[in-house]
Amino acid sequence: MPSLKTISAPILFALFALFASQGRAPSRENTRGTTPFCCGTRLLLQAVRDTKPGPTVVARAIAVLQTCVFDAWTAYDDGAVPTEPHRLWRRPAAERTDVRKAEAVTYAADTALHDLFPTEGALFDGLLAEQGYPAVPPSLDLSTPSGIGVAAARAVLDFRHHDGSNPAG
Repeated sequence: MPSLKTISAPILFALFALFASQGRAPSRENTRGTTPFCCGTRLLLQAVRDTKPGPTVVARAIAVLQTCVFDAWTAYDDGAVPTEPHRLWRRPAAERTDVRKAEAVTYAADTALHDLFPTEGALFDGLLAEQGYPAVPPSLDLSTPSGIGVAAARAVLDFRHHDGSNPAG
């Protein structure tokens, strides 16, 4: 059975090969009409190209961003289990709309991106505007999509800040 080390090296190489770029910023024209998930991932990859962290930091940042987004999304699904459980996040069936999911996921991605790459704030500031949301969450109340998105991201980030592998210290 292959070891984790022999499996992870080709995966990391494939990720870098797939997302290699000539250093161009993401086009605003290309991000309109796409999902918040795609926009957050695209911006993370641009931050990686701009800051050039090591492979382990990149892999961790991708995982943390996707976990924040996933945990926000779980509030709007019947059976999904978030990685950082919180009973108040699960929304009633009447609130489980694509619009609410998109808002929660967008705020989760924005919160995570600013935490993971604090020097790249100017790059991320357009994410919310591109999706039609105000830069400051309209509410941090857990009964709102923006509140759920921010809370989900903060819960994941709080855990990851103390998991022993945080590159920020």
